[in-house]
Amino acid sequence: MAVDQTWQTQRGGPGRWRSVDVFRFNAELVVSSGDVNQESPIGRYFDYRPEYSNLGDTYGTLDAAWQVTEVFGLGANMVYDFGINQPARTDLGATIQHSPFFSTYLDLRYLNAENSTIFIAGAEYELTRKYWVAGNVQYDTELGSIQSINGEIRRRYPNVIIGLGAGYNNITSETSFSFVFQPVGVTKSAGRLRGIGSSNPSGGM
Repeated sequence: MAVDQTWQTQRGGPGRWRSVDVFRFNAELVVSSGDVNQESPIGRYFDYRPEYSNLGDTYGTLDAAWQVTEVFGLGANMVYDFGINQPARTDLGATIQHSPFFSTYLDLRYLNAENSTIFIAGAEYELTRKYWVAGNVQYDTELGSIQSINGEIRRRYPNVIIGLGAGYNNITSETSFSFVFQPVGVTKSAGRLRGIGSSNPSGGM
Protein backbone atom coordinates (compact mmCIF):
# COMPACT_ATOMS: atom_id res chain seq x y z
CA MET A 1 0.00 0.00 0.00
CA ALA A 2 1.43 3.36 -0.98
CA VAL A 3 0.55 7.03 -1.36
CA ASP A 4 2.63 9.21 -3.69
CA GLN A 5 2.26 12.99 -3.49
CA THR A 6 3.79 15.74 -5.64
CA TRP A 7 3.63 19.50 -5.10
CA GLN A 8 4.44 21.66 -8.11
CA THR A 9 5.26 25.30 -8.67
CA GLN A 10 5.99 27.61 -11.59
CA ARG A 11 9.57 28.74 -12.14
CA GLY A 12 11.45 30.52 -14.89
CA GLY A 13 9.94 34.00 -15.25
CA PRO A 14 7.89 35.76 -17.95
CA GLY A 15 8.03 33.98 -21.30
CA ARG A 16 9.77 30.92 -19.89
CA TRP A 17 7.48 29.66 -17.12
CA ARG A 18 7.50 25.90 -16.54
CA SER A 19 6.13 23.46 -13.98
CA VAL A 20 8.63 22.07 -11.45
CA ASP A 21 8.15 19.25 -8.94
CA VAL A 22 9.23 21.34 -5.97
CA PHE A 23 8.42 18.70 -3.32
CA ARG A 24 7.66 14.97 -3.49
CA PHE A 25 6.62 12.78 -0.58
CA ASN A 26 5.96 9.05 -0.90
CA ALA A 27 4.84 6.69 1.87
CA GLU A 28 4.65 2.89 1.56
CA LEU A 29 3.60 0.01 3.80
CA VAL A 30 4.53 -3.59 2.92
CA VAL A 31 2.96 -6.55 4.73
CA SER A 32 4.01 -10.12 3.95
CA SER A 33 3.58 -13.57 5.49
CA GLY A 34 6.07 -14.71 8.11
CA ASP A 35 7.17 -17.79 6.14
CA VAL A 36 9.04 -15.68 3.57
CA ASN A 37 12.83 -16.10 3.70
CA GLN A 38 14.19 -12.65 4.49
CA GLU A 39 17.50 -12.25 2.68
CA SER A 40 18.37 -8.85 4.14
CA PRO A 41 17.47 -6.90 7.31
CA ILE A 42 16.41 -4.01 5.05
CA GLY A 43 13.03 -4.60 3.46
CA ARG A 44 12.53 -3.43 -0.12
CA TYR A 45 9.67 -3.78 -2.60
CA PHE A 46 10.24 -3.13 -6.31
CA ASP A 47 6.95 -2.56 -8.10
CA TYR A 48 8.62 -2.97 -11.51
CA ARG A 49 10.20 -6.33 -10.55
CA PRO A 50 8.34 -7.78 -7.51
CA GLU A 51 10.34 -11.02 -7.64
CA TYR A 52 13.46 -9.03 -6.68
CA SER A 53 11.81 -7.68 -3.53
CA ASN A 54 13.12 -8.46 -0.07
CA LEU A 55 10.09 -9.37 2.03
CA GLY A 56 9.68 -10.76 5.55
CA ASP A 57 8.71 -8.51 8.44
CA THR A 58 6.22 -5.69 8.02
CA TYR A 59 8.00 -2.47 7.15
CA GLY A 60 7.30 1.03 5.92
CA THR A 61 9.20 3.35 3.60
CA LEU A 62 9.23 7.15 3.52
CA ASP A 63 10.76 9.08 0.61
CA ALA A 64 11.02 12.86 0.34
CA ALA A 65 12.67 15.16 -2.23
CA TRP A 66 12.73 18.97 -2.11
CA GLN A 67 13.97 20.98 -5.09
CA VAL A 68 14.97 24.02 -3.04
CA THR A 69 16.27 26.08 -5.98
CA GLU A 70 17.06 25.53 -9.64
CA VAL A 71 20.44 24.02 -8.74
CA PHE A 72 20.09 22.73 -5.15
CA GLY A 73 18.04 19.77 -3.97
CA LEU A 74 17.56 17.81 -0.74
CA GLY A 75 16.39 14.23 -0.28
CA ALA A 76 15.65 11.76 2.50
CA ASN A 77 14.69 8.11 2.75
CA MET A 78 13.83 5.85 5.69
CA VAL A 79 12.96 2.16 5.86
CA TYR A 80 11.22 1.43 9.18
CA ASP A 81 11.09 -2.19 10.39
CA PHE A 82 8.01 -2.82 12.54
CA GLY A 83 9.52 -6.13 13.65
CA ILE A 84 12.19 -4.36 15.69
CA ASN A 85 10.32 -1.03 15.96
CA GLN A 86 13.36 0.83 14.65
CA PRO A 87 14.55 2.29 11.35
CA ALA A 88 16.47 -0.34 9.36
CA ARG A 89 18.04 2.24 7.08
CA THR A 90 18.14 6.04 6.97
CA ASP A 91 19.47 8.27 4.17
CA LEU A 92 19.93 12.04 3.98
CA GLY A 93 21.37 13.65 0.89
CA ALA A 94 21.90 16.83 -1.13
CA THR A 95 22.67 17.53 -4.80
CA ILE A 96 24.13 20.58 -6.54
CA GLN A 97 23.85 21.17 -10.30
CA HIS A 98 26.95 23.30 -10.92
CA SER A 99 26.29 23.48 -14.67
CA PRO A 100 24.14 21.65 -17.24
CA PHE A 101 27.04 19.20 -17.57
CA PHE A 102 28.38 18.81 -14.03
CA SER A 103 26.71 17.88 -10.73
CA THR A 104 27.83 16.69 -7.29
CA TYR A 105 26.06 15.06 -4.36
CA LEU A 106 26.56 14.19 -0.70
CA ASP A 107 24.83 11.38 1.17
CA LEU A 108 24.80 10.26 4.81
CA ARG A 109 23.57 6.68 5.29
CA TYR A 110 22.92 4.72 8.49
CA LEU A 111 22.43 0.92 8.53
CA ASN A 112 20.92 -0.31 11.79
CA ALA A 113 21.84 -4.00 11.40
CA GLU A 114 25.54 -3.15 11.06
CA ASN A 115 25.46 -0.07 13.32
CA SER A 116 27.28 1.59 10.44
CA THR A 117 27.25 5.19 9.26
CA ILE A 118 28.57 5.82 5.73
CA PHE A 119 29.34 9.22 4.21
CA ILE A 120 29.25 9.30 0.40
CA ALA A 121 30.51 12.03 -1.94
CA GLY A 122 30.03 11.72 -5.68
CA ALA A 123 29.97 13.57 -8.98
CA GLU A 124 28.68 13.16 -12.55
CA TYR A 125 30.08 14.89 -15.63
CA GLU A 126 28.69 14.87 -19.17
CA LEU A 127 31.67 14.63 -21.52
CA THR A 128 29.63 14.87 -24.72
CA ARG A 129 25.99 14.46 -25.70
CA LYS A 130 26.61 10.70 -25.84
CA TYR A 131 29.10 10.02 -23.04
CA TRP A 132 29.18 10.86 -19.36
CA VAL A 133 31.12 9.62 -16.35
CA ALA A 134 30.29 9.30 -12.67
CA GLY A 135 32.11 8.33 -9.51
CA ASN A 136 31.84 8.30 -5.74
CA VAL A 137 33.85 7.73 -2.59
CA GLN A 138 32.33 6.06 0.50
CA TYR A 139 33.78 6.81 3.94
CA ASP A 140 32.99 4.60 6.96
CA THR A 141 32.71 6.89 9.99
CA GLU A 142 32.85 3.97 12.44
CA LEU A 143 36.14 2.61 11.06
CA GLY A 144 37.51 6.04 10.23
CA SER A 145 38.65 5.05 6.73
CA ILE A 146 37.52 5.01 3.10
CA GLN A 147 35.27 2.00 2.49
CA SER A 148 35.10 1.99 -1.31
CA ILE A 149 35.76 3.92 -4.52
CA ASN A 150 33.48 3.48 -7.54
CA GLY A 151 33.45 4.75 -11.11
CA GLU A 152 31.18 4.38 -14.12
CA ILE A 153 31.02 5.48 -17.76
CA ARG A 154 27.83 5.46 -19.84
CA ARG A 155 26.96 5.93 -23.51
CA ARG A 156 23.60 7.06 -24.80
CA TYR A 157 22.21 5.37 -27.92
CA PRO A 158 18.92 6.37 -29.62
CA ASN A 159 16.88 3.83 -27.63
CA VAL A 160 19.10 2.62 -24.81
CA ILE A 161 21.84 3.66 -22.39
CA ILE A 162 24.73 1.24 -21.80
CA GLY A 163 27.38 1.60 -19.13
CA LEU A 164 30.34 -0.09 -17.50
CA GLY A 165 31.46 0.39 -13.93
CA ALA A 166 34.18 -0.71 -11.54
CA GLY A 167 34.65 -0.43 -7.81
CA TYR A 168 37.24 -1.23 -5.16
CA ASN A 169 36.37 -2.05 -1.53
CA ASN A 170 39.25 -0.85 0.59
CA ILE A 171 38.10 -2.79 3.68
CA THR A 172 37.70 -6.22 2.05
CA SER A 173 40.28 -5.59 -0.73
CA GLU A 174 37.72 -6.70 -3.34
CA THR A 175 37.30 -5.35 -6.86
CA SER A 176 33.86 -5.48 -8.52
CA PHE A 177 32.53 -4.71 -12.00
CA SER A 178 29.05 -3.78 -13.19
CA PHE A 179 27.12 -3.52 -16.46
CA VAL A 180 24.23 -1.09 -17.00
CA PHE A 181 21.42 -1.54 -19.51
CA GLN A 182 18.76 1.21 -19.36
CA PRO A 183 16.10 1.86 -22.02
CA VAL A 184 15.78 5.57 -22.83
CA GLY A 185 12.94 7.10 -20.84
CA VAL A 186 13.29 4.70 -17.89
CA THR A 187 14.48 6.46 -14.73
CA LYS A 188 15.62 3.27 -12.99
CA SER A 189 18.19 0.94 -14.45
CA ALA A 190 16.33 -1.86 -16.19
CA GLY A 191 19.27 -4.20 -15.86
CA ARG A 192 22.49 -4.10 -13.90
CA LEU A 193 24.97 -6.86 -13.13
CA ARG A 194 26.95 -6.23 -9.97
CA GLY A 195 29.67 -7.88 -7.99
CA ILE A 196 31.48 -9.70 -10.82
CA GLY A 197 34.72 -10.76 -9.22
CA SER A 198 33.41 -9.92 -5.76
CA SER A 199 31.75 -11.94 -3.05
CA ASN A 200 29.46 -9.02 -2.33
CA PRO A 201 26.69 -8.92 -4.98
CA SER A 202 25.65 -5.46 -3.95
CA GLY A 203 29.08 -4.04 -4.53
CA GLY A 204 29.69 -1.21 -6.92
CA MET A 205 27.61 1.94 -7.28
